[in-house]
Amino acid sequence: MESNTAKSSSNRYELKPDADADDLRVLDASPPADATIERAPEGRRSLPAEAREIAERERNYRFLLAAADGLAALIATGVTLLAWDAHLFWPYLLAPVYAVAMAKLQGLYDRDEMALHKTTMAEWRRLLAPAGLTTLGVYVTWHVVAGTTNIQHLRLFAFLMAVMFAVDVAGRLVARNLARRISPVERVLVVGERDSCHDLATRLHRLPGVELAGTLSIGDHEWSAEGLAKVVERYHAHRIVVGPYGSWREPTVIDLIRTAKWIGVRVSIMPNVMTVIGAATIVDTLDSMLLLGIPRFGLTRSSLLIKRTLDLVLGTLFLVLFSPLLLLVALAIKLDSAGPAFYRQTRVGRDGRHFRIVKFRSMVDGAERMRAGLDVQNEAGEGFFKVTTDPRVTRVGRLIRAAYIDELPQLLNVLRGQMSLVGPRPLVVAEDELLTGMDRHRLRMTPGMTGPWQLRGPLHAPLEEMAKMDYLYASTWSIWEDLDILLATFARVCLRRGH
Repeated sequence: MESNTAKSSSNRYELKPDADADDLRVLDASPPADATIERAPEGRRSLPAEAREIAERERNYRFLLAAADGLAALIATGVTLLAWDAHLFWPYLLAPVYAVAMAKLQGLYDRDEMALHKTTMAEWRRLLAPAGLTTLGVYVTWHVVAGTTNIQHLRLFAFLMAVMFAVDVAGRLVARNLARRISPVERVLVVGERDSCHDLATRLHRLPGVELAGTLSIGDHEWSAEGLAKVVERYHAHRIVVGPYGSWREPTVIDLIRTAKWIGVRVSIMPNVMTVIGAATIVDTLDSMLLLGIPRFGLTRSSLLIKRTLDLVLGTLFLVLFSPLLLLVALAIKLDSAGPAFYRQTRVGRDGRHFRIVKFRSMVDGAERMRAGLDVQNEAGEGFFKVTTDPRVTRVGRLIRAAYIDELPQLLNVLRGQMSLVGPRPLVVAEDELLTGMDRHRLRMTPGMTGPWQLRGPLHAPLEEMAKMDYLYASTWSIWEDLDILLATFARVCLRRGH
């Protein structure tokens, strides 16, 4: 093999693992000084095992996601034609082509190679645009061919878009699960300070399709191209995650990232500042300088109005839909054990105001007086109390907890304005008193039935970390984030992966 050394710092390249692609691709980062590029004599090179596995995994995800998008367009077209008893025009058959093209233009096949957490629920908003554009493309093509327009056909295409969106979300869920099963596990090497490495490693264990290859301190190795290549080969790593780098020199981190990209492994970075400001920033360009614009803390009056409107509309809808279930559960509780059907407890709400939260009673009457003897069995993080096999839980209580029904009466608190559908966790008075300083800023938000803490799982989150999640939620709030959390909570309940 012929070896060519990169001589010019003005050209920026990356060695790509895809054997069918060109050897070089222009990048944002310059290659390290000692980097070399190997070329195969016939335009095709022998790739390391790590690069081949990376290419295979990314190819699987791209192909299956594209297949899901195209199939969703075909299914939606067929369902629409059957439902409306419409005639088949050939432009309908272009729907899969439009769907894949629009998804590609939206970057929907590129995110998974950059992300460790490959999720469909987080991208549902981005799927709306391809569904709409695909439907528009089919409609315009049909209009040109048929040469006619009426309101009946407009309703038909609105139905087509709704079905296409729903089927596409479901199809992408299946496609990602299938890709995860048939692809090599993504092996991750965490590089950072020892404390941050441990925390990152603990979280990586929870991600499906991800395997921790190892953890390294920045000072343990030489991060030249040759040195990093040896580390990657030793750990069989596909991705390097750079943890918060506190005491590291910034040039060292930059060299590590550039070298990792140069040798063909994927890179993720967890900067210190983002744990405080969250992801909802804007990039402000001043000539060659970049600034991050940080959103304000809390909600404006218009945002509060939008959030309250969402609570009233969805809260009323949920209460009407679940009212038969609420009546049956209340009756079952009364028949199962002595005491009221509902349990009321004082919680701390917005601006520190106390209110009485309403839940279905899942324990024996007077359970609070029996708690002292169970403190040694507490499994929750610092500041909370949780016992998985709590002897105070009744038979019906165990069932409604397993089905996550016990908190549905909190919809009454939502309609009264004491709670929101999404928001910080409503703490009991004793828990609230443990929060001090900036952590108390969470009280500027209305507590919610669900929130970021619910998706993480209270059993795993200490009080300090919960306060951090609430702070980030308040700092980056949007109506779309609330809808994301509601959808994710529904998915976790269906999969029985809640708290």
